[in-house]
Amino acid sequence: LGISFQAKGLFTGNGQLTVNLLDDTLPLTGQIKWPSQALNYKTLDTVSAGQVDIDGKMGEYQLALGGAVNEQTLGNVVVNAKLLLTNNVLKIVQLDVNVLGGRIINRGELNFVEGIHGSGSTRVEQLSLTPLFKQSGIEHLPARLIVYIGEWEYQVAQRESGIELSVTKLAAIIQQAEKQLKIDGQAAFS
Repeated sequence: LGISFQAKGLFTGNGQLTVNLLDDTLPLTGQIKWPSQALNYKTLDTVSAGQVDIDGKMGEYQLALGGAVNEQTLGNVVVNAKLLLTNNVLKIVQLDVNVLGGRIINRGELNFVEGIHGSGSTRVEQLSLTPLFKQSGIEHLPARLIVYIGEWEYQVAQRESGIELSVTKLAAIIQQAEKQLKIDGQAAFS
């Protein structure tokens, strides 16, 4: 079965999807593409050309995404991702985001057996927090506030009371003007 589609209006793009319904493994291939375009929707100004590719069979679908958006506070946000979806797990093989003049790199997985739980790691490099403070309306802005480098591991679990997140092996260097603050530790949120 082959499906082709086009989107026009707020967002313009096109795609195609092919699936073999006669095969028990449901092999699937598909692609969605969009050109650079103005969005002018809320705080989103433009979208750069990008695409999403999907390929695989039941129990092992691979998804790749590449694209960018220009947002009024965050600036240009470039996202590249590779994901693997199995019967029970969403594996983040690669999630790289260039934003706020820096980079966020994430790897991990979420397991969907008996609720949601998972783990992973995040690394942050040269992330400027100053635009976020400007947007918040704080009167006395810190001069040049940057997460110079930060790393942590995380675990997420679904509990009866909600989602619980724990951050371990946290190490970061935050720089304000010429002064540095080093952070080491762990945290838990629920």
